Amino acid sequence: MTLGKKLKIAREDRDLYQAEVAEAIGSSKAVISNYERDLRDPDTGTLKSLAEFYNLSADYLLGIIDEPYPAKVDYDTYNKLLSAKKELNKHQELTQWWIQLPYADKEKLKKLKGIWNIIS
Repeated sequence: MTLGKKLKIAREDRDLYQAEVAEAIGSSKAVISNYERDLRDPDTGTLKSLAEFYNLSADYLLGIIDEPYPAKVDYDTYNKLLSAKKELNKHQELTQWWIQLPYADKEKLKKLKGIWNIIS
């Protein structure tokens, strides 16, 4: 299966439009369309962004391995996070926070959880 086909399936499995994917990774709908139709290959940085966005292994997208997921995925949690990310993308000032969240140390995450418990 080609890279473009894998990208298209990943997008459609998540019920996303090309424009949504493009906005999420800082690209355009036309570029995403070209990737999915195998008219163009993404550069390394864009491939990394697509792999992270879809939570797929870049090795899988490139056809090196057959396993699409880098680790076991809890789909309920993943879908909730995907919805949250879509909402965050509407607020550019929060996007940088979202990107840095997985790399936060445990102390910062504990503080964030405390704040969340207060506001929720």
